[in-house]
Formats: sequence, C-alpha cells, structure tokens
Amino acid sequence: MAEKPYDRRGFFLVLLLVFASRLPFINAGFGGEEDAWGLILTAKKIAATGQYEVSRLPGHPVQEFIYAAISNRPAWELNLITAVFSVMATGFFMLNLIMMGIRSWLPAGIAFAFAPVIFINSSNVMDYMWTQALVMAAFYFLQWRQPRWSGLTLGIAAGCRITSLAMLLPFCYWIYDKEKKRESYIGMAAMLSTAIIVFLIVFYPVYSRYGLHFFDYTARVPAPADKALFRATIGTWGVIGFIDLLALLTAGFIRRNQIGADLSFKPFQKVMAVFALLVIIIYLTSFIMLPHKAAFFIPVVPFVIVLICVLFPSRFITAFSFSMVLSSFFVSINLDSGERAATPGAWSIKTTVMNRAVVIDFLRGPVIAEQSKRINRMDFANRTAEKIKQLKNPSVIIAGFWYNDVMFPIDTLPAHLHMVYYEPEDSLRQWKAHGKEIYFLSEQDAYNDLCYQGRFTKQYAQPLP
Repeated sequence: MAEKPYDRRGFFLVLLLVFASRLPFINAGFGGEEDAWGLILTAKKIAATGQYEVSRLPGHPVQEFIYAAISNRPAWELNLITAVFSVMATGFFMLNLIMMGIRSWLPAGIAFAFAPVIFINSSNVMDYMWTQALVMAAFYFLQWRQPRWSGLTLGIAAGCRITSLAMLLPFCYWIYDKEKKRESYIGMAAMLSTAIIVFLIVFYPVYSRYGLHFFDYTARVPAPADKALFRATIGTWGVIGFIDLLALLTAGFIRRNQIGADLSFKPFQKVMAVFALLVIIIYLTSFIMLPHKAAFFIPVVPFVIVLICVLFPSRFITAFSFSMVLSSFFVSINLDSGERAATPGAWSIKTTVMNRAVVIDFLRGPVIAEQSKRINRMDFANRTAEKIKQLKNPSVIIAGFWYNDVMFPIDTLPAHLHMVYYEPEDSLRQWKAHGKEIYFLSEQDAYNDLCYQGRFTKQYAQPLP
C-alpha cells in the first residue's frame, strides 16, 4: 500500500505541541491514582527480590518489569516515558487516519491528544497511554497489511493492559475482504497466532506465580451508577467537550438521512464506521461491567473521533478539536471530598449534585484540577506517614485507597504496626480483643463499611490522631 501524502510539517508540529503540553504536569508524584504508587512500590520489590509479583490483578508484566529496571529514577523521569507514549499514540492515530483517507486528520489528532482523560493520563506512570500507543501502532501495521507485526504489537500491548486483546475482533473485521477470502483468513491467522503467542510469553511470569487465578479480579468497592455515568461522560470529555459531543449527536440525528445516503455511496466509509462502532461497543460493554475509572474509557476515545470524522464534514471535527483543548483547561466538576480534592480556584462554586458535594471550577479545567489533586494527595500521604511512624502502641491502620500513597514514604512499617486495605468486622473485633488500637485514614471508615455492606467500622476504629 502506497503511503498517502500529508502535511509533514503539520504532523510534527502537532506532536511537538503534545509533548510540550505534557511537560508542566510530570513533576507531581507518580499520579493521582493509588495504583500508580502501587505500581512503583511493586517494581521496587521486584528489583530488590528478583521475584515477580503483580502490582494489581490481572497483572501488567511489561510495565512492571520495565519499571523494576528503573525504579530508582525520580517520578518526573518515569512520567516522561508516559508523555513520550502519549506522543506516539497521537502520531500513530493521525497516521491511521491518513491511511484511512480522512482529510481532517490533523484536528482529529489534536482532539485525541487534548481529550481530558487522555491528557490527564499522559503525565503519570499508569499503563493507559503505553497501551494506547501500542494499539494504534498495531492498527497502523494492520493497514500496511503486516498482520504479524500487528499481532506482535498487540501482544505487547496486552502485556501492558490485558484488555487490549479485545481489539482482535475488530481487527479481524478490518482484515476481512469478501472478494479475497483466502487472503483474509491467512492474514487473520497470522495476526491471531502471533498476538496469542506473544501474550502467552509476556504473561508467563504472571501465570507461573499465580496460576489462572490472575483472572480472578474483582473490585473491592462497587461503583455507584451516578459516578459511573460521570466517568463515561464529563470525566472523559470534560464539561465543554461533553456538551460539544451532545451537540454532535443532535446534529447527527437531524442529518441522519444525509449520513445514511453518504455511507451507502461510499462503502469504505461504511467499513470504517462499523469498525469504529465495534470497538466502541466492546469497550463500552467492558466499562459498564467495571466502571471504576474514567481512564477505562480511554480505548473508546480514538474511535469516537474516527466516527465523527467519517459521519460529519471536516468543520465539525475542527470545532470538536477546539472544544477538547478548551475542555482540558476550563470548567471542571470535582468532588468536594476532603484530603483528595482539588484546591478550588477563585472562580468556583460549591453545590450539591445527586446528593454529592461538588465544586464547579470555571477557570480550572480537569487537567489543572488533577494536578492539584495529585499535589494534595502527596501532601496528605506524607503527613500521614509521619503520624504513623510516631505510633508507639501495637496498631492496625485501615488505609483503603491511601495504602500505596502512604506506604511509599514509609517504605517499611515497624513490627508493631499493621496496615490493611479494608477488613471485615470479624477481623476488627479480634484485633480489638487482642488489645490493638485500630485507626482509619480519611474517609476509609465509610469505604470499609461499603466494601463489606455494613455499618460497623466506627465501633472498632477511630480516625488517625
């Protein structure tokens, strides 16, 4: 397949813009998620012991081994690696659009890079952008009719995030050509076999340590429906971006007859639309099953943009890209939740939405708010670590989602102290009977009760003094 001509200067200017935009946000610890800190703690253990263990099920061995090799580096250097992957993801995304013949590839690339959920996860140590870059690269190889390279890259992506393997189904759809069935089946077999072999290799350390139990992932605390809805909408696109997305859906409904006519006359556009919808449905279903983070919606973002490019004139995607940039830096809605909340700006109001205290900040968008949350979480974790070190009596601390953040500065707990995530009532009762003091960190009394569907934590535990 011959490479399609494109504006190389514009292409590299977008990549430079993406890289430069991430740099101010890489020096605030490892990230706003507890899993980010847990990943580095686990990497340090692997480096110290030489024995593999997962940072969280079902395992992310590619990242865990790479970070184990460089776990002594400062946070900003590790975050910089993710920033580079975000540039790669944007580059391969634009190249894919160019290969698909989409003229508005440049504003589409900007829309992808500046979608708030993408931007936020481009400056931490989490696996989301590593995975996205590899998936976009796998699709690029697929378009170049290199199914083995596509399978190889997708297998490595699964080593960062196992859900990447779900892309095998839409990739098979992309390969299939009813006019060249034999060639299609050969391509599918090459891609599938390579991806599975690479996946088995990179996941062998996980299997050898945990057996098939690494599939047994369940969330500790259920996700309320209102939070799940927020994460899939405003949590992903931001306030401004989601409003624009709703406007696009409205426009699509109004001009549905024209869209249908366009697709009927342009078969390849129909293939692209079905391909994008297939990816969206797969990952939307996955998100509905486990809606605990807005970042779980990241695989949907590029294909929503592809769908917009296919179904709407270029002026719509240009407007959408502009709204994504604004959405990252202006207007955010954040939970007013104590120690892990963003510091409100001067132009903000506190209100209640669905019985939850929230702050609507007009001049600080999701990216700025996330940076504030990261700084506030680190400050609280460091102060808490110092308090825990001063405890003299045998004690148990219910840390919940603060566990990894607090353990990082502590490093090693004294023998008379025990820190746990969440514990059932029987455990708390036994510890109390053995004369141990039981404390909980900020908000963790409520989350411990929620985890075990009861109201008992405060009967046995008290806030850390």
